[in-house]
Amino acid sequence: MGDPWVNGVRRVHEQVIISAVTWAWTVVLLLLLGLPAAAVWWSRRAAWSRLRPGRDRDVLGDVRRTHGLTPVAMGRLEAALLGGHALQDPAERAAVVALARAWEPAPPHGRRRTALLVAAAAWLALLGAGAVVVAVQSRWDDVPWWALVWALPFWWTGRRTRRAVRLNTD
Repeated sequence: MGDPWVNGVRRVHEQVIISAVTWAWTVVLLLLLGLPAAAVWWSRRAAWSRLRPGRDRDVLGDVRRTHGLTPVAMGRLEAALLGGHALQDPAERAAVVALARAWEPAPPHGRRRTALLVAAAAWLALLGAGAVVVAVQSRWDDVPWWALVWALPFWWTGRRTRRAVRLNTD
């Protein structure tokens, strides 16, 4: 028969193993059944139904077809838009304005607009505070000049695009 203590330990050990195996099978079943079910549920959400795979807008093609432009004219159009120049042909002038408006992102509204305004105000406040600290302490080595250099082309391109729209608007 043996010592009851050994049998007691053996029974506890068997119960622990049975419990661990049960939990392992439960986790495996949840993964095998739960992940596909979660994927199906997630794919039917409203956010995914707004996406249209393979149906991206062809802004350049739309402008070319709408205004009847040739590929050479499209090259002039892009150069004028990025360079901030005025064009002579009325169809090309209208196409520059249409292309700039098509590439322009829609302005945010509602809570998103409020969040962006708060974030912009906070960023400007931090920028102003940083400028004051740098000026007071004369620590010009701490200014991230590379960030300002990288921001310059974005500002310059936007400025030129607005100038092209202003010059080509009839």
